[in-house]
Amino acid sequence: MTQDTPRFRLGIIAVVAVSLFAALFARLWYLQVLSAPDFRLQAQANSIRTVEDPAPRGRILDRNGRVLVDNRASNVVAIDRSKLDRKARRAVLARLSRVLDVPAGVLGQRLDSVRVSPYTPVPVAEDVPEGKMVRLLERSDDFPAVVAKRVAVRSYPFGNLAAHLLGYVGEVTQKEIDASAGGYQLGDHIGKAGIERVYEKDLRGKAGELKIEVDSKGRPIRVVSHRAPVQGDDVVLSVNADVQRTAEDALEQGLASARGRRPSRVAVSMAKVGIAAASLAGSGSR
Repeated sequence: MTQDTPRFRLGIIAVVAVSLFAALFARLWYLQVLSAPDFRLQAQANSIRTVEDPAPRGRILDRNGRVLVDNRASNVVAIDRSKLDRKARRAVLARLSRVLDVPAGVLGQRLDSVRVSPYTPVPVAEDVPEGKMVRLLERSDDFPAVVAKRVAVRSYPFGNLAAHLLGYVGEVTQKEIDASAGGYQLGDHIGKAGIERVYEKDLRGKAGELKIEVDSKGRPIRVVSHRAPVQGDDVVLSVNADVQRTAEDALEQGLASARGRRPSRVAVSMAKVGIAAASLAGSGSR
């Protein structure tokens, strides 16, 4: 009995060891063979990030084809947060502050904006003079993670003509994002009033798509694919820019005369407004 006891114990240990190795082998086989396709898809989803590339908005024209609202190129300085650690961030902001004449604290607040995707550079200065842009490009080694680029912004060749009719563009709010059911994202710009708002879907265009591969820490590695954006459609109004200018000038003169208490000139001015209003009757879009 005593001689068989060690063999019996060794047999039990052997059975337990074999069982453990068998269970480990079965688990490895399950993970590497049966579940490999699912894990491969999950890994690809985790390593690819999709970023929208905004499309230029369409133009707004009067009935004769004259451009009332257009796009212009604006010099923008942005910073790629993924390429900066805390120490480098302080140094870059300090140097950038001296070039742009903007306090480093203000640049830091703009850089911390949560309304911009973490995988795209964050704009910290707009309409930067050409000389400062050249300086940044020439000394790019002193400004790591700083991106100097040109973007399309709204311009108004006729100034504030028909401003109440044309409206304006602004950054989307959280309320508008919720109401769009996924149509907008943080940082998008949309029409807020007037024609810009009424014909938002036509003017907006179709955003491009940028797919970026990132590492386990979320840092960009390379651009996988890029689909170019499509500019929005133009909107042609039945408004005549000359008649609109005449009406607004007459109204301005009438108000000035009213403030100066000159009834005769007010009557003449208001008559001009009436004529211009008659010419504008039926204005709209087509």
